[in-house]
Amino acid sequence: MMTAIVVIVVLGLLLAALVCPLLTWQSRSISRVYPVAVLCLLVAALLASVYLSLYFSYSPNQNTRVLGWPVPVAVSQRHSQSEPWLDYVGSFPPIAIVVNSIVFVGVSQTGLWLVSTIHRKRAMKST
Repeated sequence: MMTAIVVIVVLGLLLAALVCPLLTWQSRSISRVYPVAVLCLLVAALLASVYLSLYFSYSPNQNTRVLGWPVPVAVSQRHSQSEPWLDYVGSFPPIAIVVNSIVFVGVSQTGLWLVSTIHRKRAMKST
């Protein structure tokens, strides 16, 4: 059940990443800044997803270590602090990077679309 929810959320964010820029580019009152902002956010989201997937690690407790966020690449556990870390690969790293990229790009493009829509509606009210 949880896997189905995650797949639906990721597909929704992928759809948002594709549709939100198209909706704004379709409007007649588009700013010249918007395409530059889309490109900058796209590059920043891709760089952040690669960094957070491969280089970000955290420990939710003393005996668990997680590499990657929000979709982990690897999870290491141990039974006590005197024992070695046992690796459990949670997902294939390229898949985790792709899913993290979809999440970051989807969220950033949806946010940019919301900001541009609010800005455009305020500009239409003031005229």
